Amino acid sequence: MMHIHGQDPKELFEVSSKVVLLNNDKSKVLILDYNDYNEDNKYGLPGGHLEHGESLDESVRRELSEEIGFEYKGELTKVSFGLHSWLGTRDRIQHEKIILGYVGMLDEKLKIRHEPDSCERVTALRWIPIEEAVDESNYNPGEFYSELIVLAVRELK
Repeated sequence: MMHIHGQDPKELFEVSSKVVLLNNDKSKVLILDYNDYNEDNKYGLPGGHLEHGESLDESVRRELSEEIGFEYKGELTKVSFGLHSWLGTRDRIQHEKIILGYVGMLDEKLKIRHEPDSCERVTALRWIPIEEAVDESNYNPGEFYSELIVLAVRELK
């Protein structure tokens, strides 16, 4: 069964996307600090769930706009996918999520203005060096973000 965000939560299979946004010289990645990750100082990447009735392209652009504060009009290239599995903390049920990875470019001099209303989980957006971004210890266990960043950098060389 496939769970499209906003439908029956008992369906345990979700589809979502994550975006690696690189600066113009490909030396930095835009990361998000999420309020649910802050205790462990973990990073996240822009992205989120596929909503009912959306295409993958519509979903990734909507999520990106919500999290960076403006409509992203640049090119996005699909670079990877991964499977993330976890045991739900509230329902104690195994969940599965397919995550599609994308890469895009963004001028780091642009004023990125995150409005707290647009995505209450995001507390900060910032650019970090690629070397820090690919360190797996900066992410929650089981997430493949460092691998996705490596693939994204290769894709745009």
